[in-house]
This record gives sequence, C-alpha cells and structure tokens, in this order.
Amino acid sequence: MALSKDTLKNLLDVIQKLSLAITAVSIGLLSTIALLRENAEARAQPELDQLLKIRDEIGTDNAIKIINKAIAKAHYNFQAEAPLTIGLKIPHDPPITIILAALYPEVLVNVDETTIQKKPFKEIQTLDEMAQVWNKVVSTTKFRELTGRFELVQLKSSPLKNVFVPDIVPESQSERFAAARTIPFFEPRTVEQYGEGRVVLSYEYPELIDEVGRDTLAQAFRIEPSLLKSIQLEVIMDTQDKNFSPADVFGSELKKKSDFAEAFPDLDALPDNYRKQRLASLHTLLEEATRQSKTDLEVFGVKIPSDLITRLGLPFLFVLLFQFAAICCYSARHVERLEEEEASQWSFLLDGSPFFLLSFGTIFCLPVAAAILSLWKLLSARGGFWSANPFDVVLSFIVSVCAAVAFGWLWLLRSRVLRNPYVKRKRQFWMRR
Repeated sequence: MALSKDTLKNLLDVIQKLSLAITAVSIGLLSTIALLRENAEARAQPELDQLLKIRDEIGTDNAIKIINKAIAKAHYNFQAEAPLTIGLKIPHDPPITIILAALYPEVLVNVDETTIQKKPFKEIQTLDEMAQVWNKVVSTTKFRELTGRFELVQLKSSPLKNVFVPDIVPESQSERFAAARTIPFFEPRTVEQYGEGRVVLSYEYPELIDEVGRDTLAQAFRIEPSLLKSIQLEVIMDTQDKNFSPADVFGSELKKKSDFAEAFPDLDALPDNYRKQRLASLHTLLEEATRQSKTDLEVFGVKIPSDLITRLGLPFLFVLLFQFAAICCYSARHVERLEEEEASQWSFLLDGSPFFLLSFGTIFCLPVAAAILSLWKLLSARGGFWSANPFDVVLSFIVSVCAAVAFGWLWLLRSRVLRNPYVKRKRQFWMRR
C-alpha cells in the first residue's frame, strides 16, 4: 500500500530528527573519550611517584657505578685486580730470566663513558636526563670476561716502537722462577680490542731497563742504547662473552623492560613542555592536573563518571539506530518512487556526492567510531582485552552492525528518488491517460 504525501512527510520528518539525535549522541560519546585523553597527566602521576622512589633509593650512584656494582655482584672485578705473572727470557750470555707481575680486569664492558651522564641519580632533574641514563643502564648487557690465558707477549721500545718477542718461561720451571727477579705489579695503561674475542693489554715497565740492562735490551731491540727510554709490555689475552643485566637495581618488573618508554609509557608520552621541567616541579604540575581532572560530567550539580556515560550512551545510540533503520525500511517498502520535491525535505535524500558523504558519515561513520573508541576506553580502564566485560564488547559490535543496517536502508530509500526528468515526464503522461 502506497503512502500518502502527508504520511511520507511525517516519516521523513521523524527520520531527520533521529539522524540529528544519532549525530548528537555519537559526538557526545567521542567528546567524552577526547576529554579522557586530555588527562594523560593524571595517568602519569603514579609512574612519576614510582620513578622518584627509585631515584631516591639509588641515591648517589651514577650509571657507571650501577654497572660496576652489577659486575661485582656477578663475582667479577671490573678494576684491574686479577694477578698475572709472566716469566720472560731475555737473550744474553747467560740468558736473563725476569718475571713481570701485572694486574688485569676480569671483565670488560663495551661502554663509552664519555656518552654516559655521570651525575648521581638523586641529582637528575628532568625526564630527558633520566631517560638517557635509564636507557644506557638497561641496554648494557654484553660483557667480556678475560680468561687469563694469553696468546702472545711482546716488548716494545719507547719512543721508537721497535718490537721484540721474548721466550716465555712457564711457571712449571719453578727453579728459574725462584732465581728470577720479580718486578712489582702494574695496572694496564690501555686495554684495546684485538681481533675477534681477544684484547691487548699494554703495560709500562721503565724499571726493566735498570733490571736487565740498557745495552742488553737495546741489542734485543736492535737499536742504539741512547734511543731506549722505556719499555712497554703488550699481552694479547683471550676473552669470552658474559651476559647479565645491571638493571636489577630498578626492580624485578622494570628490569624486564627494554627502555624507559616501555617502563614508563605515560611519562614518556608527556609533551615536551613537561619533559624539560625539573622533576620536583613536574610532580607538582601532575598533582595539579590530577586534582583538576574532568573525567566526570557534572549535570545540575551531580557528577556522573565517564564510564557510566559510555555505558548509557551506547544503548541509547543503539535504540536510535534501530528506530532509524526500522522507519527507513518501512518507508522504502511502501514507496516505489519519491519525487525530488518530496526528497528535498531532507538533505540526505538529495542527489550528489556531498549529500551521500554527509549521510554516510552521519549514519555509519560517526556511530561506528563512537562504538569502537568507547570500547577502547572501557578496555583501557580495565587493563586490556582479556579483562573486558563481555557486555561491552557485544554492545559495541551490535551498535556497529546496526549502523551498517541503518545506512543500508537509507541507501535503498535514496534509490527511490526520481531524479531523471524524462522518466518523470513519462510517468506524468501515463498518469493523465
């Protein structure tokens, strides 16, 4: 049964009002979500409290001290404290045996100390400084243990850098060691990478000249005695990789995070104007943001939580979409053709891409965006998808499906509009007959 013009006009008027209500509710839900996003400062407050507590507990230690303590906790000496005794046989008549006692570090770490902030933790003032130091500590996990086994020992003259490789006297020849003169301990002057899995330790032994004799050593180096000023000992030693983390000082949970951004995501997401603030001032600013939080909507003096707004808004949006779809369906089934004069009462029925995009954005895009983002907000508040309320997930899905159905019936109703003037004239001709 065809609808009268008055009935059709009334239905189109109801549909238009429903579309306005759908727009208002969708924008209201999206505004609530945007309002919650503006309060990122409030969410960063607990993370800042935790960070300041860690900073106070670490106290005067800087990044280098934290790494050194981690090495000591792993039962290694980072400083040059492990003893090394080398017996050398110097060519002479008879040969001279000399014992050089040295110290070497048990473990090395590949850290450029010039790039590390050496300020004590309790004196770090900004988020940017803290992030730099934090990332340096948690990223330092690869260490190299010196085995104490050396492959090559050589002497180098200074300043000419002539090289002489003496014979090594093994410690098993105890009688030679007992009769030999031992030069006291020295720490390495430099420790440098030497190929894959090896390092070269360089020591300075000026006493060796007086102990062995300048002429004897000059002959070994094949230089004039007057050109011999000092002696360097170079020891090439094997190393092996050792992996452990200095980030234990940050706690059992935070040490598992790969960087500062993962450990404190809300703090790291703060704008630059916060990151440059002193931590003491930042604490005050975030507290103020927490007190001024507007996640509650106040209506006639009554504060309504934003989560409640979302849970009430989605069912209301579903009812509006369902009613919109039902009336569009009824109208499309009972109207074969709509004249342009009738369609002009509602802009969504007019021809042209602007009106199509307007109807598509209002009836489909806005409600779907409101449903999805509202679900995301509820999931964020509960801690993730697996802790979600099944009702929230189902309701968001139903609203999205209902929006698609509503737009489908609106599309069918738009197709009923008679837009071809020739068809219109032809229809009027047959009606007159």
